Amino acid sequence: MEYYSQAIDLVKTTFGGSGGEAKIEEEVTTTTTTTTTTKVKSPKTLKSVIGSVKETIENDAEKNKSQRLNEGGSVKKLKKVSDRKTPFSGGFYVKLVKGGYCFLKGTYVTFKEEKVIKAFLSTLKIILFGVLASYLVIFFMTFPIRLFVSFLTWIGISHLESIDEMLDTKQVIDDIAYFIPLVVVGTLRYVVPSFNEDMFFFVLESQDKKLFSYLKDSKILKTYPMIGYLKRFSKLAVMGILVMIFGYIPYIGDFVLAVAQFYYSYKPLGQGTAFVLSLFSLYSPTKRIAANILKTSMAANSLGKELLEVYFMRLPDYKQELYIYRRFYGWIFGFSMLWTTVLRFPFVGAIFWGIAQGSTGFLILKLLQRNKLKYDNKETEVVLLGQDQLSDFQEDSSSPLLTSKKLNLKTKVN
Repeated sequence: MEYYSQAIDLVKTTFGGSGGEAKIEEEVTTTTTTTTTTKVKSPKTLKSVIGSVKETIENDAEKNKSQRLNEGGSVKKLKKVSDRKTPFSGGFYVKLVKGGYCFLKGTYVTFKEEKVIKAFLSTLKIILFGVLASYLVIFFMTFPIRLFVSFLTWIGISHLESIDEMLDTKQVIDDIAYFIPLVVVGTLRYVVPSFNEDMFFFVLESQDKKLFSYLKDSKILKTYPMIGYLKRFSKLAVMGILVMIFGYIPYIGDFVLAVAQFYYSYKPLGQGTAFVLSLFSLYSPTKRIAANILKTSMAANSLGKELLEVYFMRLPDYKQELYIYRRFYGWIFGFSMLWTTVLRFPFVGAIFWGIAQGSTGFLILKLLQRNKLKYDNKETEVVLLGQDQLSDFQEDSSSPLLTSKKLNLKTKVN
């Protein structure tokens, strides 16, 4: 698994011109012994490099169109596939505990897998480079503004200390540290495309070989268009920066934070929870707490979606993806929230992305086992991909995953 070589090859392909040019260059090299003149290739201009990158992104988006059923349909209608537990329901916190259990047990079984450790160590260079690049971008983006603010202060304009403090590199890193893992996700997904799948399937193979073989051989119906990721991350980054900047403006900042709190909370957490959090953001003593809840919610939801993509891209119907989000939302949120906490630690957190992706294989296994029990007990009619390919398993009486609700399984009498 030469992940570093994959990354170098992709960079050469993207910035080194199209395949046709590479082929021509190769032909020129191979015929130098029979010709008297050789073609000297002029260096690439910035315009041509930008054109190559744009062409690569456009081709990537066209190539990776989803083939799943109900993709792009009315989400409002599709949501009827299952109810969802919100923080106002006791069942949500039970599922939250289950997510925490999957985080702990999944991390344990991932670290035990020798293949995972080898792959993890082989990608450290790429991950650390991505983290370092993120911090350097932050520094160079904020430095000119801080320099200008310092000049204004020097000539006698006061009351600019809060802006300078806001743009301090350490402060900015602390504010956006929740989203650094998403940069790493993008780096690995598009620069080293096989890494996420390898981590996921290494762990799944160690837990259930039958399910591993079935999912590994399943057709990929939804892949990763780079432009889609860039749009999602750009929107998230821009909104986060705007909220952060307006948050320092007296009076206006309170209302901006409240609106952002409601906008980003009502879909994942429900309207009631979003409204309560918005009220907290208007009250000064709880404003900081509300802002941290907002960042955690945004980051955990985004991270959960990215972690589960290895499984979701094989689902034949978009309804199954929505069903998992709604039926097991608290479960997924608890799992991704804990991984968000780990991954957000500056400098060192993001290197554990591979472990997070591997532990997701354990999470999916437990979700499928749980849904199979519910299906056998006639509590749901949805059969998830791979659910009928599970190896025989015993209900673990010590686990809060499969025993939080007693299932009265009925046996058929012939």
